[in-house]
Amino acid sequence: MPCSASWAQADDAAVATLTGRLDAAARTKVVNVLMEAVFRGWGDLVIDMAGVDYIDSEGVAALLEVRAWLSKHRPVRVRLSPATWQVLHHMNLPAGIELEDPPAE
Repeated sequence: MPCSASWAQADDAAVATLTGRLDAAARTKVVNVLMEAVFRGWGDLVIDMAGVDYIDSEGVAALLEVRAWLSKHRPVRVRLSPATWQVLHHMNLPAGIELEDPPAE
């Protein structure tokens, strides 16, 4: 499924919701939506990836690009599906990217 990306302001966080495939074809769209959430939202940035069923190196690069823009001043929390948790949990992600445990299957 192609990637879908949107964001909305919650009480204390800008929540970006990503679904589908997070790959090279989706990278620009994802970075644009995440950056809009960063600059127009307030509080923590929460990236809800529970609906992402595939992520490759370009998808990870999109997350790291946005984290670099935040310059460690604003936390990034990532909600994951079990499949993406398996990939990202074993990576050495930089400080400031907090992975939430996925829901039980």
